[in-house]
Amino acid sequence: MHIKQRSNRRQLLKGAGGIAIWSTPIVQSILLPAHAQTSTGAITSLTTLANWHATPDSQPIVSRGVINVQLDYTNISASSIVFPASDSDTIQVWTTPSVDDPNPVFSVSPAGSTVAINDSYSYRFTIDFSVLADTETGLAFRPRSTTLGTMSPTNARLDSVLITE
Repeated sequence: MHIKQRSNRRQLLKGAGGIAIWSTPIVQSILLPAHAQTSTGAITSLTTLANWHATPDSQPIVSRGVINVQLDYTNISASSIVFPASDSDTIQVWTTPSVDDPNPVFSVSPAGSTVAINDSYSYRFTIDFSVLADTETGLAFRPRSTTLGTMSPTNARLDSVLITE
């Protein structure tokens, strides 16, 4: 009986100049494991912790591709900040929860510069999540200078963040 109803429906549609369509999808849904998901969605805020900033637990990074990170800070310390000459020495970046080194590739950093009180500085870099363990779903950041060492949110105010695929 079920097949006959479909047959009649197709015949009616064809008779009216339409084409035969199925009323029930062949596949109703496909579930992908977390490591197969491809879209992170933009992360535009970080969790402020005592000594660093981190991506929120509520917004895990599920991408296993290259992600783009943009961070803009303001020097709110009591003195100018002198940054080391190497990009990778100007900020600590690690994955969460396992504290792996994600090897960021920098296009912008304050390397070699001196940033006055209340002036801003920026970072732009990419991280290839395909080489990291699937359990790594977050990032943490802490600027590092020659003059102050690692800088907590009390010395480095995070003004904006954008993390995208």
